Amino acid sequence: NYDDFMEASTLAREQLISENKRKKEKIADLQEFVNRFSANASKAKQATSRAKLIEKIKVEEMKPSSRVSPYIRFKVGKPLGKDVIDAVNISKKYSTQIFKEVNISISKGEKVAIIGTNGVGKTTLLKCLMKRLEPDTGKVDWGMSVYASYFPQDHREGIEVDKPSLIEWLYSYAPPGTDMTVIRGLLGRMLFSGEMAQKSTEVLSGGEKSRLILARMIMAEDNLLALDEPTNHLDLESIEALNYALSIYEGTVLFVSHDREFVSSLATRILEVTSDGIKDFKGTYEEFLDREGADYYKRQSTISILASAT
Repeated sequence: NYDDFMEASTLAREQLISENKRKKEKIADLQEFVNRFSANASKAKQATSRAKLIEKIKVEEMKPSSRVSPYIRFKVGKPLGKDVIDAVNISKKYSTQIFKEVNISISKGEKVAIIGTNGVGKTTLLKCLMKRLEPDTGKVDWGMSVYASYFPQDHREGIEVDKPSLIEWLYSYAPPGTDMTVIRGLLGRMLFSGEMAQKSTEVLSGGEKSRLILARMIMAEDNLLALDEPTNHLDLESIEALNYALSIYEGTVLFVSHDREFVSSLATRILEVTSDGIKDFKGTYEEFLDREGADYYKRQSTISILASAT
């Protein structure tokens, strides 16, 4: 995972810095002896020997870090009231029942992770809570002060309409009167500078589309963010930047993720979607595992066995 990657990279760099410091100190000591005694007949041989030692000591070149991270910060444009989402007796069924008569209330400042096995209905629940999918029964109400941004798992849903350039695409979502320098600046912070900003949205990679959708969410300054598997196509640097941005975000966050490290570092509440219903745990992922760990892993393994048998 990216935490291990970051820790290993940082440790290796720190070790190299420490080793170079030790070598430079050794070179300085040897050079001092050479300078003092090279002209001294009785010490000349020793001075020559130390000069040869200096030549053998190689200080490793410290290359600039190749890590390039987007600058992600989500601001809250309008204050959020206490009540954010109130879902009452919501149900959803396709060929099988996804969830039935569920009640969920989400408040200001919560960071809610929706977890569960593949195909169990995590995206369906998120879309219902975000009013992007009508429940079969019940209703979902938002607080009067809620303004929401949504990051879909399917990038086609996020891009919506392709544009000849990223500048045109992002500008089409900008508030009236937005200066083009603001658009270019935001794209630059998301690693789309210079000619990159002139690319068509049709030719973007999965990771680039993810960063572009995040740029739109940054610009919106909404007070409720919903993200469906946001780390799927991002590189380690972008995941780290997104993780930090969400951790300091002052609004409410709902997110679906299979990335345990991502969930662990952010969630203040867990909604586990299972074939038997939705388990609502108000606490961190670690606290959830402390209470549900054995049963949770049993549910995971049981479903995996069933899936492999079909």
